[in-house]
Amino acid sequence: MIAILTLIYVGLIWLLFFKLKLVEPNAKSYTAAVIVGVVVIGAILLAMNLFQPYSTNAVITQYVVQIAPQVTGQVTAVPVSANQPIKKGDVLFTIDPAPFQAAVDGLRAALVQSEQSAEMLQDNLDSAKANVVMAKAALVNARQQVTSLDANLDAAIAAVEQVTAQRDLGKSEYERVAEAKQQDPGSVSDAVMDARRQRLLALEESLIQAIARQVEARAAVDAVLDGENTVVVQAEAQLADARAMESKAQLALDSVIDGENTSVAQVRAQLRQAEINLSFTTIAAPANGFVTNLQLREGYVARAAQPVMSFIDTSERYLIAPLSQNVVRHVEVGNDVEVALELYPGRILNGTVESIIWASGEGQGDPSGSLPDVDTLQGGTALAVRVSFPDLPQTLELPVGAGGRAAIYTSKGKPFRIIRKVILRMYTWLNYF
Repeated sequence: MIAILTLIYVGLIWLLFFKLKLVEPNAKSYTAAVIVGVVVIGAILLAMNLFQPYSTNAVITQYVVQIAPQVTGQVTAVPVSANQPIKKGDVLFTIDPAPFQAAVDGLRAALVQSEQSAEMLQDNLDSAKANVVMAKAALVNARQQVTSLDANLDAAIAAVEQVTAQRDLGKSEYERVAEAKQQDPGSVSDAVMDARRQRLLALEESLIQAIARQVEARAAVDAVLDGENTVVVQAEAQLADARAMESKAQLALDSVIDGENTSVAQVRAQLRQAEINLSFTTIAAPANGFVTNLQLREGYVARAAQPVMSFIDTSERYLIAPLSQNVVRHVEVGNDVEVALELYPGRILNGTVESIIWASGEGQGDPSGSLPDVDTLQGGTALAVRVSFPDLPQTLELPVGAGGRAAIYTSKGKPFRIIRKVILRMYTWLNYF
């Protein structure tokens, strides 16, 4: 650039000094011409660099998407080829859907079962309420039974006394007949003796049974827990269990979310997730583009969240142009941009400043437990401008990493644009060599 301006200025001096002879050649005029040339060329360069900035290492950038499956499984098909155009929605690869389909089928069956169970919840509640009523009735019967225990004990005691008296009478009769038989064997027949003996044995057996009933009645009266008869305690426990089952049935019936039983909703949510996982077995292109460095093959076990291919998104193409910090402040969003890529000698691409990236990696600090070392801190020398190509045909290939130069035309110093345009075109024509 300096050489071009110098040659133009030298030609102008030759024209003034020697061709047109408008200025007398001497040491004084030569000195003045040199000083004026340095000042003018320096001013032009300064104004042009400030107001019509120029990036010498602009790079074409596109989004690179790391394609990773969301489920783990064996790859069954890879229908795409490397570096071939792919449309959004085209299948990149598929994972064996069999285990995921099985999970869906199992949860569909579980959903039907849970819905049937939910329909039975009202019947379960009615049955639990009936059991509570029966338990209450049993408690009333138990309390009534307890009130009759003392009477039963008194009756058992009276029965023992009565049977004892009968036994004693029978025993005395048997002893009297036995004594008479001993004194006069002919006075009492053997049949009478046997009848008296059988009657005494029967009375002895009746007495044993009466005593057993008395003991049982006594035990029933004495069976007390915490001041209450165990018959009532047991009936109260059964009533408490019945009420607990009623409460559980009521909670199960009332457990509803968004108008649906929670058990059914839970299985339905699991089914929905299983269906989503099944859909994840087909991985499609997120945009128009292509895959590169394709190593994925059938039979490979793809792991969830682990990238298996790189996808280049060609639906949006832009250029990153680094600029020195002293000129980027004059750049505004919407400024016109001309780009000359080495890939396309002799061609100028028109773009627009989409945004200014007001950040640099030199200013980023990584989280750590150490204090910053100020001696290693270093400010960045450039900030980047993002350039888009709204009118560029999609058929024009802009490979990722293609480099070149970019001229940004700000609203200031417009007369210097022509010089910048000439320089950029000289560069792009030189790319032929």
